[in-house]
Amino acid sequence: ITANDLSKTYGTANPTLTVSYSGFVNGETRANLTTRPAITTTATTNSPAGAYPITANGAVDPNYTFVYVPGTLTVNPAVLTVTAMDKSKTYGANNPNLTVTYSGWVNGDTQTSLTTPATATTTATAASPVGDYPITPAGAVNPNYAFNYVGGTLTVGQATLTIVANTLAKTYGSPNPTLTVAYSGFVNGDTQASLLGQPIITTTAVTGSSVGNYPITASSAYSPNYNINYLPGTLIITQVALFISADDQTKSAGSANPTLTASYSGFVNGDTQASLTTPPTLSTTATTNSPAGTYPISVSGAVDANYSIAYAGGTMTVSSTPLTFAAIPAKTYGTADFDPGASSGSAITYTSSNPAVATIVSGNVHI
Repeated sequence: ITANDLSKTYGTANPTLTVSYSGFVNGETRANLTTRPAITTTATTNSPAGAYPITANGAVDPNYTFVYVPGTLTVNPAVLTVTAMDKSKTYGANNPNLTVTYSGWVNGDTQTSLTTPATATTTATAASPVGDYPITPAGAVNPNYAFNYVGGTLTVGQATLTIVANTLAKTYGSPNPTLTVAYSGFVNGDTQASLLGQPIITTTAVTGSSVGNYPITASSAYSPNYNINYLPGTLIITQVALFISADDQTKSAGSANPTLTASYSGFVNGDTQASLTTPPTLSTTATTNSPAGTYPISVSGAVDANYSIAYAGGTMTVSSTPLTFAAIPAKTYGTADFDPGASSGSAITYTSSNPAVATIVSGNVHI
């Protein structure tokens, strides 16, 4: 009676133990035995992987002498699947901790049952570009398990790069300054030169744009390693200085004031006096009847959003009006006075070293 060799997987119940017979005669079979043999093994469900004896004994039949040949129960390692867990990180960051999961434990075993736990490695480093990299598990040891390794993936995602358009200023009528940007978020020693596509920076303002704020925008930068976020800036156009000076004027006493005029310095963009939203107002304290002398000419009130306006006053000079007298006929002392016909629209001043010689009567000279 020979115990048949059998096998099972670690952690499973023992298979049914069987024997083979050799030596029956007279057409007999195991069914003719008075008592069939008992078959046993030292292996149990929890027995570690290895070889265990299978023995038979206890058969009874008066017609036979029994010889027993042992067999072997081979406990094979169970299959334990070790799977590397998928991980992710951003470009430029250190690798995360690589971990594995296990599937196939039996007999209440856990990771702590391993003689040597599995490790996981990847080809990715902190400097690896965006992409997918294998995570490879290996190295687990336990005699009760055959290891099946399933790789994972480390996904390197884009880092965030912020491109900020710098805020700039210029005066009305001047060309736009060079537009620039600032960067925040470069990693791995990258710089602007690392970008495969440089940003395009634009503004709606032109040389002739009016005073105000205009957006500066950046776009079109490219790098596979970065998710690019843009923040706009502002081009501030400020007023340019315009000087308005009242022109000096002259006139004679008794005459009407001339037309008051001004001179301009600082117009840009081809602007002229006609470009002002509100032209300046010019005024003077001199009037037609003002005596000879100097009088201020003031200028104010001009309005234009593109200009910061400063003023300079002028002067109105009023000169004396010369009087012309006709030749006066002679007369003899002691004769009657006569009117020489000399007159003027303004007061006449006549002087003499001898007051008795002449008098002034109603604006006429009488001698």
